[in-house]
Parts: sequence; C-alpha cells; structure tokens
Amino acid sequence: MAENRQKTAGRTREKRPVRSALSLTQLRSYVTPQEAARLLTCEGQRPVTADDVRRLIERGAPGRGGKVRLVDLIAWMARETEAR
Repeated sequence: MAENRQKTAGRTREKRPVRSALSLTQLRSYVTPQEAARLLTCEGQRPVTADDVRRLIERGAPGRGGKVRLVDLIAWMARETEAR
C-alpha cells in the first residue's frame, strides 16, 4: 500500500487511478451542448450545464451549428483562463 502513496507538501495522500470517461472519438466529434455538459461534468471538478456550454459558444468558443468539439472547447477554455 505504501507504494500507492504520494508525499505532497508534508502530507501523504493516496494516488487515485486516472480514469477517463472520454474517448478520442468523443473528443474529436461534434456534440450537442447537452452531451458536452454531461461529458465535462463527468471529467471536471464542478457541474457544467448545457446553458453553460451555450454561453461559452456565444462568448466565442469554437462551434458549428450549435455543436462543439470537446477538444476545441477545452483548448479555448484553457486559453481564456490563461488570458485572465
């Protein structure tokens, strides 16, 4: 069990296995705001709604016909966060 522990800032915590609900196909495919919200909520630290995704598209996130590619959306969100 000790090999599954990590020392961080003087504290020891257990490493969690990294599991992703997203496949490469899902990242590259155009998805609806509802699908994007569901997938981002599964992977993220806070819930994301379809309205959140629509607002991001309105603010300039890349999309086509009301749909987004998650890989493009995530990259856009990272650039926006970095610019702040």
